[in-house]
Amino acid sequence: MRLGPIGEVGSVYATYLREQGRLGAAAGNREVAIAAYRQYLRLRARHEPVLDRDVATVRAELEQIERQSSGR
Repeated sequence: MRLGPIGEVGSVYATYLREQGRLGAAAGNREVAIAAYRQYLRLRARHEPVLDRDVATVRAELEQIERQSSGR
């Protein structure tokens, strides 16, 4: 099993950030969701191909929240 550039602890933290973003969005706290999703994407900048779907999902959710925040 290869953990990639952020290692096991970073991988757990990335999962935490993804969930924090999801929960923030569900609770209507866009600022928390945006901050968590952005940090998640920074940690996953050079992710393994197996994470493509997760990264794409977070990126799409972040874009949607940012559009809502800007009133578009």
